[in-house]
Amino acid sequence: MTLNILESLGLRCRTVPVLRFRAERVYELLNMEPRELSEILFRLKCESEESEGYLEVEVNADRPDMFMGEGLARAVKGILGVEVGWRKPKVVDSGFKLIVEDVPTRPYIVAAVVYNVNIDSSYYLEELIQFQEKLHEGLGRRRRKAAIGLHDADKMPGRTLRYAMAPIDVMFKPLGYTKPVKAREVLERDEKGVEYGWISRSGDLHPFIFSDNEIITMPPVLNSDITKLEVGTRSIFIDVTSTDLQVAEATLNIIVSNLVERPGA
Repeated sequence: MTLNILESLGLRCRTVPVLRFRAERVYELLNMEPRELSEILFRLKCESEESEGYLEVEVNADRPDMFMGEGLARAVKGILGVEVGWRKPKVVDSGFKLIVEDVPTRPYIVAAVVYNVNIDSSYYLEELIQFQEKLHEGLGRRRRKAAIGLHDADKMPGRTLRYAMAPIDVMFKPLGYTKPVKAREVLERDEKGVEYGWISRSGDLHPFIFSDNEIITMPPVLNSDITKLEVGTRSIFIDVTSTDLQVAEATLNIIVSNLVERPGA
């Protein structure tokens, strides 16, 4: 995504994100030595430093496509002329159906499934979560404009999804919890609930995504525990909810374009 597109969406970022990548993973993606990579990253306006097995990279805030190792590698290969452009992925029918009801506080949702991503290590999972949070901070404007849910597609309770407002006394099991609680308790007592719960709440109603009759996420606050990502997850269901359809689509495109770079995805 170019700076001009970001500006047209009102999304020019003011801070410089610092990304932490497992160094050996980046070098493997590029088949490149540390010194050589440092010089090329500088050409991409990125400062980098390796410490304790991690590569810390200051990425230009207007290049959210480089917030993941695969996107960083794509940019490096492009500037070297090794691979130019983006490889269009194979698109198939997911079999999922998404029903969108009236959600006045956060009216837009887009979604996709990327198959065979294969979360094969804690390092990749750590990087994926970092990618999500950096997008939240920048494009998502700290989740006010857009929020991302990442789910293990094989753990989804059903193939029919519904995005709708529901009473906050509804029960679900939030990520990291040992038992189901009322959504109200999360909004009023949980750290993330207190920080983000006001964004889309309307009185005693809040947006939820249901898979059959099970809540899989309460955007933009947190997901359900039942679809959590972990080492061994193969396919990822992505939802992006937003107050702006163009921002939602741009965010989803950035995520998908990085995940499909995985071998076999």
